Amino acid sequence: EVQRQVNNTVPYTGMAVTIDIGEWNDIHPLNKKDVGERLALEARRLIYKEDLISSGPQPNDIQTKGASVIINFENVDSGWIFQGKNQPSGFTISEDGKQFFKAEVELLKTNALKIYHKNIQNPKYVRYAWANNPKEANLFNKAHLPAVPFQIELN
Repeated sequence: EVQRQVNNTVPYTGMAVTIDIGEWNDIHPLNKKDVGERLALEARRLIYKEDLISSGPQPNDIQTKGASVIINFENVDSGWIFQGKNQPSGFTISEDGKQFFKAEVELLKTNALKIYHKNIQNPKYVRYAWANNPKEANLFNKAHLPAVPFQIELN
């Protein structure tokens, strides 16, 4: 989460998300080629100013509507890919930041998702891919780049 925040606030920084190409038991992925290709995309965007999608979806606008959270994403490109499933997964939601529930997720439009759970009336936290091995995380853009893991604390 700190890396995501730095990437979003410090100029001339980039981040390559690799949660889909690592090993469950080792922080260092064996697949160095894909890591390098993702880093190269970021370099092309940052250094060479190429107009391209260089990273996966990440939240850029969050709204609470009743018991639901609406998250708009950037870097969705021309749509989502939900790897291995027909709908998004990997989200949890909480009222207190201590007890998290596996969230229901609905696709609202090309770049927005609705996050909710029947036991949550006043959502305060939403997490995506918040685990050492986030095997449920399946959000990708059409460039086949995975969504950035995150935790959002709502007001």
